[in-house]
Amino acid sequence: MLKFLPQCLWTGISLSYYSGMLVLEISCSIDQINCGSLDPQGTNKKAMLAMVGLGVGEMFGGQLIGQIIDIKGSKIACVANAIVMTTMTLIALSFLIVNEYNALVFATTFIWGF
Repeated sequence: MLKFLPQCLWTGISLSYYSGMLVLEISCSIDQINCGSLDPQGTNKKAMLAMVGLGVGEMFGGQLIGQIIDIKGSKIACVANAIVMTTMTLIALSFLIVNEYNALVFATTFIWGF
């Protein structure tokens, strides 16, 4: 059970981040591009459109990790999850550094759902 605690902790952190802060970060990146010319409703609409990648990533990730568990076992699946978490963190940090509404936003939401 101790091996799974970091993943449980990460699940809590990621849920709080993408449910609370990610939409705000995406909205801020949209406002910087449009210099305030887009209304708040349009900004939220584009931010929530980017969040669709989260659901798509969850579908693909769930299927892939299910296959890994079935074929290789749960220990290998834990390693795969650690690789995904590292990749997710690097892509999310890249988005925060770039802070622009572009393909990186969709990659961030997709891999965060994965």
